[in-house]
Amino acid sequence: ISSCYSTVATMIFEIRRLLLLVVVSFVRDRRFCVVAAAADEGNRGSNDVEVLVDPKLVLGDINVLVLTDVHSWVAGHGRQEPNFDADYGDVLSFYERLKTYFDRNDHDFWFVSNGDFVDGTGLSAPGDPSSLVPIIEKLPFDVVNCGNHELYEDSNVNYMTRPGGWVDWWGERYLTANIKLAKSNKKEQEESPNSGSSRLLGNPFRLLKGKHSNLLVFGFLYNMEGASSLIEIERVEEAVNSTWFQDAIIQNEEQVDAILVLAHMDLKDPLVDVILTALRNLVGHDMPIQFLTGHTHYRGEAQLDEWAVSLEAGRYLDTVGFVSFPTKSTVTSIRNWTRAEKNNTLFQSFFIEGSKRGLVETLGLDDVNQLPTENGKELSEMIHRTRQEMGLLEEIGCAPHDYIINASVDAKDSLWGLYRDEV
Repeated sequence: ISSCYSTVATMIFEIRRLLLLVVVSFVRDRRFCVVAAAADEGNRGSNDVEVLVDPKLVLGDINVLVLTDVHSWVAGHGRQEPNFDADYGDVLSFYERLKTYFDRNDHDFWFVSNGDFVDGTGLSAPGDPSSLVPIIEKLPFDVVNCGNHELYEDSNVNYMTRPGGWVDWWGERYLTANIKLAKSNKKEQEESPNSGSSRLLGNPFRLLKGKHSNLLVFGFLYNMEGASSLIEIERVEEAVNSTWFQDAIIQNEEQVDAILVLAHMDLKDPLVDVILTALRNLVGHDMPIQFLTGHTHYRGEAQLDEWAVSLEAGRYLDTVGFVSFPTKSTVTSIRNWTRAEKNNTLFQSFFIEGSKRGLVETLGLDDVNQLPTENGKELSEMIHRTRQEMGLLEEIGCAPHDYIINASVDAKDSLWGLYRDEV
């Protein structure tokens, strides 16, 4: 039986391979069609169905997918908020399908996280991210920024900085331009006991080298107060005047095509202007600069100057952000364009709904069953298994109806009324 099965399976595989070759030859000249090869798991559906991807996004020289302020909502929002039912497995599938598309169509594409991965759901017990971190580490972020919530508790900082921990896992991808290890930190004492100054928690910047462009990336945190005693927060105003910041620009200026700033701070925080001004003083007016902000949990965007834009992409996995922007060579080639033409054409942003349907529609697909890749499906199962082991799927109570935070305190469905009368 096994021999027969092997023969039949081989025949089926060959038939599918030949059919695929026919399809590929038919669509190879169409700009927006991507057909996964038979052995390409990154663009296969959960039922091993070949998928044509036609992303409903405006592409640029540089393209970036961003998550921010997820706060451990990696399992999505479930039946309580079905409009936000995508989990990290769905996001991974979405990324892998886009990555396959961008690679085959010769575009530069990056995936980044802008901090605050802890505090929010049962997966993130206070000071103990041990159940959450293995899930997050399944996402292939090119750059990870640090948020304030990672830094409040000593136990959390110790977990992140332990050998082989969060900081070591991300390595050069972990950016902390103004976050330092205090001299009281065990990791700092062991690795640089004679150092006269504190070292950064992660790296100050990273140069991402794509097929057609090089992207210089910084990661900043606002001027946080109340951090763990194991951490020192350097004021942003001081960090941008430091030698390493200037060297990062000067030493890489000839090969940098654009700058990306992950800034864990409000979209309109004055510190955004501080960073932008410092960069402009070093790179001039024509360098494209894209800010990705966070911390304040809303969707927003702003034009900072002629060639600088900022975007904040929501919270709690209700949003997957996408931006595309030009390289410096593109900017210098269109000096005769009007400002409106430049801004409306070259800087693009999208707030993608954090739902399976939202991800599928953005990919240009019709059926949510076409979304999962093998890696994405496995991650969704891992998330479910972890929650089950932690007892997070056990219902311990059920509200008789919905409660509204903005309702009158005396209304039947007032959340504040419930707190006043019952809690």
